[in-house]
Amino acid sequence: QMDDEEKAEQFEKMQSQLHLEHVEQTKGAVSALLSKSHLPPLHDQVEARQLLLDALKRKADAVSSKKDVADKLFAGLEQQHADVLDKIQKCSRIRRLTIRAEENKRKTLEEAEKARQV
Repeated sequence: QMDDEEKAEQFEKMQSQLHLEHVEQTKGAVSALLSKSHLPPLHDQVEARQLLLDALKRKADAVSSKKDVADKLFAGLEQQHADVLDKIQKCSRIRRLTIRAEENKRKTLEEAEKARQV
């Protein structure tokens, strides 16, 4: 049976071996990429993706800008609508008062006519 020190030594050796294997695999993968010249097409793909992302961002910005303009126009129209409703109410009140005044005037004239006839 191993003591703690031997276990620690064994663990370090194993960790070191795994690290070396990982380094070797990575070197092999990089060498394969370079030898097969996968990097230029990959670089082109990354660049094309970036151009696409930039174009989409510009489009999104344009849409946001148009939405802001539309929101402001809509707010303006809502205000105009509120103003028109307010004016309609005022006109309606004036009309009612005018009708009432005309009615009172007619009654007064009728009463005056009756008083004159008596």
